[in-house]
Formats: sequence, structure tokens, C-alpha cells
Amino acid sequence: MKNLYKIIITLLLMTIVISITLSITYSRQVDKMVMSVKGNLFNYQKTPKYHFFIILHNSDEPYVKDLEKGLIDTANSLNIAIETNYSNGVDDYKDAIKYINIAIDSKVDGIITHAYNTEEFQKLIDKAEEYKIPVITLDADLSNSKGSAYVGTNGFETGSKAGQLVAEALKGKAKVAIILESSEGNGSGNLKLDGFNNGIKNYKDIKLETVEISDNGILGANDVTQEILNNHPMVNAIVCTSSKDAIGAAQLVVDFNRVGDITIIGYDSTPEILSYIQKGVIYGTIVPGAYKIGCDSIKTLVSLKDNGRVSAYIHTDSIIITKSNLNQYLK
Repeated sequence: MKNLYKIIITLLLMTIVISITLSITYSRQVDKMVMSVKGNLFNYQKTPKYHFFIILHNSDEPYVKDLEKGLIDTANSLNIAIETNYSNGVDDYKDAIKYINIAIDSKVDGIITHAYNTEEFQKLIDKAEEYKIPVITLDADLSNSKGSAYVGTNGFETGSKAGQLVAEALKGKAKVAIILESSEGNGSGNLKLDGFNNGIKNYKDIKLETVEISDNGILGANDVTQEILNNHPMVNAIVCTSSKDAIGAAQLVVDFNRVGDITIIGYDSTPEILSYIQKGVIYGTIVPGAYKIGCDSIKTLVSLKDNGRVSAYIHTDSIIITKSNLNQYLK
């Protein structure tokens, strides 16, 4: 019996030793494979010139997708490492604040971010500048902050084009409501509002009745549009400054059987917006040059790092799409 116990114990010990030996051997093989892969990566990749931190809306809108492609293509061509982070939905603002703090703490070489026209956000941009981290803002120009540059469409020009579209669609006679995103603000300093007023200044029968704020995407735009129609029954034109607002307004106008009564001016070129233009629900839309905005943002940040200065405003063109040139745009 004692001999049987000895044999069993010996076999168990041998099994344990063999298992440990195989485990060590396998681990060493895996390490060699990993080091081999890493070696190949380092052999074929240059050390990035700069590390830029990107903050974008988490969206499948064409604007964001084209913008991101411009960022990636230009960063690759200039040997720039980019780290892209996405702010989400109702937490969009909080996420943007969080990510900028992370970027500052990480001591990145530069930041590209969609912007919010709030005192808190402007102070955070100033903080980054104090840490010698240049910031490129998209979507909104924070004129009161120390941000290094704004890259994007000219808000004044965008508003002016919207005013001209309203005049064209309604023969110079309209009662207008404008829906702005919450990030844009609705004060007298809003360039799109200033531009719109400029665009209609020669049309005495076009009046801006109300400016509303939407902050919950398509559903928020539904609610705002319904409030406009209920509280301002004379309004016959709605100007939207985001694709979600345009889609939400169009949906509600269709649901309430007001197509033809309400003229909608949209923003961007989502499939939904283009379909609504084809159907006559949306009269026209203003499309930003998102890809070029992405390209110019990287180039501007590189110039800032290399030369220490750039123009404070880098504007890109936008185009107008109506039913008359829709097919040409889609080619």
C-alpha cells in the first residue's frame, strides 16, 4: 500500500513539473512572436512628429465621417499620430470637457475639438493654451477664448446663404423661425444669426419671428418644431443649422400634413435630407466642406507647432443643394 502511495505521488509530481515546463516554453514562444511583431512594426513605422488629441461628436452623419477622413488622411501624410475620442448624445458636453482635461493632463502636442460657446468651455481652452497646448476649434469660433485658431465654414456666410434660400423659395415674403443647436448659443454674437439677417436685409417682407434652441437631436427638433407651429402660426419657413434638426423638422411637417405650407432650409447632406429635397419636403440645404475642414485642421496645428503662428480663422467653402442641382450633386 505504501508503494502505491509513492507511485501516485511521484506521478503527480512529474505531471506538475511537465506542466510547468510546457507553460514556460509556450510563454517564451509567445513572447518571441510578440517581440517579432513589434520589431516589424518599429522597423516600418517612423516615430510620429506630433501627437494630436481629437474630440468629435459620436455620429454617423456625413459631416463627421468626412471630417474624420480628412483628419486621418492628412495625419498619415504628415506622419502625425492622432488619438480620436467621441462625445456621446446627452453627455456630449460633459464628455468634451472630460476629454479636454485628459488631453491637458496627457501633455499632448495639440487638440482639435468641436466647441461650445460657454464660459466654462472657453476657460478650459485657455487652460490648454497656458500649458502650451494649441487648440483648433471646429463648429464654433470661441472669439473670447485664447484658442489658437478656428477651422470651419464661415458662420456669417452660412447664415447669409440660408437667408437667400428663404428669399428664393418664398419670393421675398416670409415669417421665419431659426433652430440652433445648443452649442451655438443664441445671442447677438451668433454669426449665423448675423449672417441670416444680412441675407434678408434687402427683403422688407421677410421677418425673423423666433430663434429656438434644440439640444436632443431629432426628437428635440420634433418638439421645437411643434412649439414653433403652435406658438407662431404665421411662420412659413424654418431654418435649421444641423442635420438632425432638419430631419426632425421635416418629419414633423410631414406628420402634421404641412408639406407645402412650411419651407425648410437644412444643413449637411445626409441621405434623409437629400431624400426630403427630392420629395419637396426640404427646399434646400447648405453643405459644409467637411473633408477639407479635417485636412486644414491638421495642417494648421502642424503649422502652429512648427512656426508658432497661423491665421486665427481658416474658412472653408460650403455649397447649396436644391432640387434643381440634386442629381448633379449625386453623380
